[in-house]
Amino acid sequence: MQRCNNNFGSKVEVDLLDWYEGAVTTWFASETLRGKRKTGRLLVRRTDNDEFVLLPAGKSDEIYAEILAAGDVEMQYDTPDHKRWSIALLKCVYLALCIKFDVIQGPWADQVRADLLAARDAPSRADVPASEIARRLDVLRGFGPEPMTSAPVVTAVMHGLEGTLEGVLLAGRLFISWSPVSEDHAATPGEIGSRVMTMQVGTPMSSVVTAVTPEPRTPTG
Repeated sequence: MQRCNNNFGSKVEVDLLDWYEGAVTTWFASETLRGKRKTGRLLVRRTDNDEFVLLPAGKSDEIYAEILAAGDVEMQYDTPDHKRWSIALLKCVYLALCIKFDVIQGPWADQVRADLLAARDAPSRADVPASEIARRLDVLRGFGPEPMTSAPVVTAVMHGLEGTLEGVLLAGRLFISWSPVSEDHAATPGEIGSRVMTMQVGTPMSSVVTAVTPEPRTPTG
């Protein structure tokens, strides 16, 4: 069990945390400094005026103030890898079902266990194989100030325009259904990876952050 938890934690659950918190790993570059400098994790948020804000989540090198002061900055960032965070989410769903119903049996459960073991035994994070079940999970997220329930795990049925979905509600925030989404909504390799953008840095702001609620975003299946 310890081996499984350690391997999942280092290989896939880091991406799940980044996806859930809306965090990216970034590199900054400007004309004032040669080369690129890697930051720690940054939380990406948007203001009411649709301007995005980067909030450091941890230590930050003082050199970044010099880079940002240049005004024109190139930012390269890595998005959380759907292949990895979805398999971590699949693990959460499987364990939640085992908590509610004991060990799950049948072809679906057998394939889930095989996918989880393949992720655990991958030589590195880059080698984690894709899971078709994880890729097609239907994921919906609540962004209200309070969770929908205080129970950590609830089995639920969601009624929508396209019918009903059976799934589990985790921590009152995430509803995950194992009913596969359509191919049009399933994640593809083109939706992940590194991106580069040039941005004009505005006037620095100074404030105290007491709480952060991630912005609503389009659910990823």
